[in-house]
Amino acid sequence: MVKTLYVIQEEVARSKDVFIREHKKKYKDDKRFPPAWKNGKVIGTTNQEHNARWIGERTNQVSQFRTGGGTMSVYYDGPYELTYPYGTWEAVVQCGDAPYSYDWRVSYDGFNYGGVLGTGETFGHHTFENFYLRLTVTSDDGQLRSFTRYIPVLYSPYRIAASQTGDINLLSDELNSLDLSLGEAYPNPTTNRIYIPFTVNQRQAIKIELFDFNGKHLKTLVDADYEKGIHEFSLNTTKFKSGLYMYQLTGKDFTSTKKIIINK
Repeated sequence: MVKTLYVIQEEVARSKDVFIREHKKKYKDDKRFPPAWKNGKVIGTTNQEHNARWIGERTNQVSQFRTGGGTMSVYYDGPYELTYPYGTWEAVVQCGDAPYSYDWRVSYDGFNYGGVLGTGETFGHHTFENFYLRLTVTSDDGQLRSFTRYIPVLYSPYRIAASQTGDINLLSDELNSLDLSLGEAYPNPTTNRIYIPFTVNQRQAIKIELFDFNGKHLKTLVDADYEKGIHEFSLNTTKFKSGLYMYQLTGKDFTSTKKIIINK
């Protein structure tokens, strides 16, 4: 007689019930190793070393177990040299246990480092001098690693003057003949702050003004006398809308205008 699929399923179900009853009876009087059941099956081996018992006996050990973070390595991403006197770098940490603490310091001779300049994952610094940037990271499991790189600053008064004349080979005497020069603002485009560098070779009154793209005067940023030297003005742009703007430097017999872009 051919069995229907329904009859076969019934027989399988009865056989499964018999198997479960027999195994439950087998382990019923075993108080040392109470079995664990899942989907009608005993979880464990035939010698009664059940997974449930093993885990239960070692619960405290498991809860206190911490995986090792491995040997930590540290470096940072960012510019290897600065074409303008500002740069930002981001720490990269591999292995070790988080959270990490960060210590950013700068040296101008490679030996003497000043105080902590940054404690975050990212770091920004602006300077006219070549410098050494050192990052020290401490992990939660007590590992400490440092990474140092020499950062040359290619920005100089000569480059500011070259941006005015188109001649990158300006000599010192030629530069000194320019009483005033305006550099490129940086970072450009910007979101919340921008720096406007300029060079004064003869003490004079200067003015820096900000205009929108249509030429409408928005704000006078600088209106004062400046001594000879390299100077820089910092502008907070958080209150300005996204768009193209113009900044203009005016001095004795000198006017120069450049563009900046603000992105929100």
